[in-house]
Amino acid sequence: MDLKQCDKKQLKEEFNRLTALTSYKSTMGVFDIFTRLPELLNNDETVLCVNSGIVKSNIWLIIPTNKRIIFLHKKSGIFHKKVDLSSVNYDAITSIDSSSGLTGGKIKINTPGTIYEIGTLQKNSVQPLVDIILSKKNNSSSQSSNNSGDDLLSKLEKLGKLKESGVLTEEEFQEQKSKLLNL
Repeated sequence: MDLKQCDKKQLKEEFNRLTALTSYKSTMGVFDIFTRLPELLNNDETVLCVNSGIVKSNIWLIIPTNKRIIFLHKKSGIFHKKVDLSSVNYDAITSIDSSSGLTGGKIKINTPGTIYEIGTLQKNSVQPLVDIILSKKNNSSSQSSNNSGDDLLSKLEKLGKLKESGVLTEEEFQEQKSKLLNL
């Protein structure tokens, strides 16, 4: 569903569907934050699920999409319309840690420059959220691997053609091939 085309009722229905995917039960004020999301999405971006937790005493939405994870927070107060937005692409994630206890759960998403730590998630919603993120991250990683594999194959084919045409000697070919294959 294209969230940019939704009226408020449709947006609420989609919000309920997306929160149910991680067994998250919405708390007060969360839908209000979510209503700001459509204007922040890219045209080819779709939301996979919605969850919410606490960062430094503020409610933040955790919104995995097909492109990235969006962290969204609306500044408190009646007159504040501004939202804080942070996001991370799946291929930038180095690890994900999560835990659940009696009072709720926590997720930590590690990237080379930033650690995104969200606490006080509803206990039953932590693992489904982590599973969705890891699934998307693994798909992102395999696509990157396939692209780099195609690139390597292309370079090896070019080297072979250069050797066949006499531009490279057998020794030069083997040397360049070893560099490409990290041997």
